[in-house]
Amino acid sequence: MSEMKSYSQAVTGFFASMLTYPFVLVSNLMVINNCGLAGGLPPYAPNYSSWLDCWSQLLKEGNMSRGNSLFFRKVPAGKLYVWEEKRFR
Repeated sequence: MSEMKSYSQAVTGFFASMLTYPFVLVSNLMVINNCGLAGGLPPYAPNYSSWLDCWSQLLKEGNMSRGNSLFFRKVPAGKLYVWEEKRFR
């Protein structure tokens, strides 16, 4: 019975983290939003007026699960990152 309990706790924790990850992502982005650091300012990050604005932007871009995987990373189509911008200039 204790073995079953440990498996159910692991599975429950996994599903709970899947459900709450978008909220964690949005809250982390809102913390750095327009904070004065380069990573929180345009062109690296857009300015959001509220957490709902951030949520809808991520949803529209298909980025609600970005950074969620330990092994696989998705690069959104059409995005330029810091190292790409410097290389192409």
